[in-house]
Amino acid sequence: MTSGRILGIVSSMLIGGISSAAEPASYLGPVAVVASKDGKRLFVANTDARQIAVVDVVSGKVTRSIEVPAASTGMVLDPDGASIYVTHAGTHELSVIDAKGMLKRLLSESDRREEERHDGQRRILILTQVKTKINDGDLPAAGKIYQELKKLAPQSEEVIEAREFIKAAVIMKQ
Repeated sequence: MTSGRILGIVSSMLIGGISSAAEPASYLGPVAVVASKDGKRLFVANTDARQIAVVDVVSGKVTRSIEVPAASTGMVLDPDGASIYVTHAGTHELSVIDAKGMLKRLLSESDRREEERHDGQRRILILTQVKTKINDGDLPAAGKIYQELKKLAPQSEEVIEAREFIKAAVIMKQ
């Protein structure tokens, strides 16, 4: 797939030249383009139409239109090529589309807050495990658990607290 081919497809979408059988040609407002990992499909975020168009690169035809909840503002392919993340204007939502062009899920601001709450609970649980290992006198195990916590949230209060507990345990052992 050449950049000229991509530019041609997107230009056609700008002037309404590409359409599917279900959708007449009209200005769709493309704002972002992402190629599938294999390069066979383009995903075009059409902000005015509130959709993601899946375009076959060889034929230049829209093979599927995926409705999204609001105007798209950006799109990115995850590193393994399995999902495309689409941001939306004014909704605090993120659509997740699989690389085959199916909407997998919609993540909202409340989902993010819930995920943060679970991460906080997880950090507290791991900190408790560190304290338990220190109380049991197993500093090597406490150190390993601390490393897990540090990977999860390197700058968190729980990491700082765990580090201080380990330092105190080492000092007490001397």
